[in-house]
Amino acid sequence: MDPDDQETAKRAELKARFEEIAGRKLDMTDEQLLSGIWSIASSTYLAKHDDDDDAWITNERIISGQTTCADGKLLDTSGLSVTGSNGQIVFRLNNLTCILRHGFNDYHEPVNLLATAQGTSPFFMTVNHKLIWDDTYQIYTDVEITVCSWNPNGTAAANVHFYWRCRVPTDTVIF
Repeated sequence: MDPDDQETAKRAELKARFEEIAGRKLDMTDEQLLSGIWSIASSTYLAKHDDDDDAWITNERIISGQTTCADGKLLDTSGLSVTGSNGQIVFRLNNLTCILRHGFNDYHEPVNLLATAQGTSPFFMTVNHKLIWDDTYQIYTDVEITVCSWNPNGTAAANVHFYWRCRVPTDTVIF
């Protein structure tokens, strides 16, 4: 068996055992599975600016289901874009923010995405994301976002203008 296949099989077995112990299905990345906790929510209190404690990350322990809260940093950014002729666009968050002026980010789950079609015509928008791993720094240094636009009948809708928003927990690595 290929070493990568063996590693995948071991992770699947570990996840199955955790699900058996927890008594529920666990939908998480390998990184979250190996750490024993996973982030399930993020919140901000934007009116509070007297200190750095205005963002929180809620984590859940895999086995007990107990939640804990910790101070965190969140990148909350938004923009305007348009899907291509195939009804899809893929972009990287770092290409659209000025965050790299001071270093680079270590991104974490949960990534919150929203896309809203601009205009008066009815369209559906779906979004997906992938954290981009950097082998050199051993952290997730970018977020790749895929947005698809759909006609009401379920076919791909070309050239749909939309607003998007992304909120993601992050730590800034300064160099």
